[in-house]
Amino acid sequence: MPPDLSVSELNEYRLWSEPSISSMALLVVADYVPGEGESHYGSPHRFPVATYTFNARTHRYQLRDQYLAATRYPSLDEPDEIRVLEQQRPRVLARLKRGA
Repeated sequence: MPPDLSVSELNEYRLWSEPSISSMALLVVADYVPGEGESHYGSPHRFPVATYTFNARTHRYQLRDQYLAATRYPSLDEPDEIRVLEQQRPRVLARLKRGA
């Protein structure tokens, strides 16, 4: 069964080319999830970051790694665009290279 994946205006997703990890692009998603005591607007949020890699056997993307970013980032109530993934890129790649 493929992973449940949805993207909204409060999420950020990117396709990254990283041939040292996968011959196909990595799909990386930062998904806004309100934390305890956080309001939807007016406060920075921690974003879960999930990385999907292509499985050549099943011809589908599958979840390879996920974690909760330690840094709090503003959601769309402050900037015009969510910008989590470029700042998380070094951590995402390090985790994948360690075999996460």
